[in-house]
Amino acid sequence: MLAALRKYDKQLVELSTKMGGVLVSPNLQGRIFCHISHELIQRLDHALLKRPDMNAYNNLGGNTLWPAPEGGSYAFNYLPGSEEWLVQPGIGQTNPEVISQSEDMVRIAKSVSLKNRKGLSISLDISRAVRSLDIDADIEGFDVTGIAYESEDRFEPKGQYSPDDVIIAPWSLEQFPSVDRTIAFAQVEAPREALSTDFYEDPGQRIFFAEQLMVYILGGESRQQIGIKARNNPTLIGALDRRRSMLILRSTPVRSGTYFNIADNAQENGPYSDSSCYSIFNGGELGFYELETIAPLCAENGTLSPNSLHSQTFILKGRLKELQRFLLEQKGIDLNQTVYPSNADEFELALKRS
Repeated sequence: MLAALRKYDKQLVELSTKMGGVLVSPNLQGRIFCHISHELIQRLDHALLKRPDMNAYNNLGGNTLWPAPEGGSYAFNYLPGSEEWLVQPGIGQTNPEVISQSEDMVRIAKSVSLKNRKGLSISLDISRAVRSLDIDADIEGFDVTGIAYESEDRFEPKGQYSPDDVIIAPWSLEQFPSVDRTIAFAQVEAPREALSTDFYEDPGQRIFFAEQLMVYILGGESRQQIGIKARNNPTLIGALDRRRSMLILRSTPVRSGTYFNIADNAQENGPYSDSSCYSIFNGGELGFYELETIAPLCAENGTLSPNSLHSQTFILKGRLKELQRFLLEQKGIDLNQTVYPSNADEFELALKRS
């Protein structure tokens, strides 16, 4: 997979690290990928890369940058008067240019025009600044390998737009292959109250709670998604991929501004009926999952203002027991004690079903 990506994009930027590399692909709309010892971590659809569909969005994988919201009256994935889901050319086709580059950082940018479901068009400068991180101190004393990077995804409106007409924020969707045997989780205050399920099918039987912890057993045949509300001060989301012996953590700081509903549905209770700053997508039959970070709406004096989403992705590979030890000792998360005794049996059944 890594060789296929390098072959496809001759402008691929690689930020090398001791244990792998962070890859930024200008010719794949600025997608971000990582490898540890030449093993590609994020999902890459090789068949679609070789034979893209010229009439549809090519969901190739990686870390992609989208404008939120997806659905509702302010949607960017539905045009006025249409129920047909789409990804607009400025997001799904327009490629960025490399603006600056150093040994550990690259910045890419493009200018696009987008239309929302209300029919309002907005001109926007979009940029991604990606920096590789040194994790030696983080993993000292643990028998693991790993890689990490941080990104700043920035939207700058090129005109004056009112939040009454357009709601928009950067949204980073990082996609990983297979949900088989994967346990997703979120570290958050009052986790039962922090959970949002107003997306697709309710994943209730796959959700479990402990003190400041929510656990989501991925798998099944149907698409599901959950949100983690910003007001409950979440600190991270993550996934323990038991099949690949891999731990993935993503984080973004909770910011001032107005978080809003990003869901791909009619949002019958309005655009401010949810306030999630994280989301986890369970792809079911699609064979992948996503760990997502979301910025709030930013406006000043009744006008949209520049808006940046700061995210960090941290990936470790090693024996499962060692990954769980890292998670416990470094993050205070014990996946062996994730559920209250009253639903421990249901937790084990959900693991088996996954």
